[in-house]
Amino acid sequence: PFGNGVACYANNGSKGWELFTTDGTVAPAMVADLNPLAGNAIGQFYTQPMAVIQGKLYFTGDNGFSGSELFAYNGSSTPSLIDIELGADGSSPDNFAVLNNVLYFRASSGATGYELWKYDPNTTLATRLTDIMPGSDSSVTGNIIAFNNKVYFTADSNNNNELWVYDPLISTVQMVAEINPGGSSNPMHLTVLNNKLYFYTV
Repeated sequence: PFGNGVACYANNGSKGWELFTTDGTVAPAMVADLNPLAGNAIGQFYTQPMAVIQGKLYFTGDNGFSGSELFAYNGSSTPSLIDIELGADGSSPDNFAVLNNVLYFRASSGATGYELWKYDPNTTLATRLTDIMPGSDSSVTGNIIAFNNKVYFTADSNNNNELWVYDPLISTVQMVAEINPGGSSNPMHLTVLNNKLYFYTV
């Protein structure tokens, strides 16, 4: 849901995959031809995330110049770019979670690989929160979820993929538990039920 209707991704046959909106009574309308150069602004090979915060829609798109990056749409103007990885190489934001009107997600930079980031609409700043695997190797593997005023996610530290948590109140990140000592438990399918966090391991 977004505004007085819904937002969706669609292909009208001439502009490629783009962002559309509809109020349910008229045909979906394309928000903007975000990528007029190559056609598709929206990737088709994984689920592109969306999130609504304070009346704005946040999504991942490619304008043909900045790579796959974060965009914000206010319901009327052309979506605005939030350029995390400057230049033509995109940061490919995904795994969106919202906590206290802040967007948390996984994004990649050439210097740090995939790590946990946040975007605060009030400050308009995108900030990297972790560097669990120092250097260009990625650590954050995904499964990001907001629970009990904290952000939980799976991350790989020295080939040990376990459950981690970020606490925005005190700006700390730590492993929740080493479920499989010396190996990886690979937590996945994180979900909240009756105020408890459940997940599956292998």
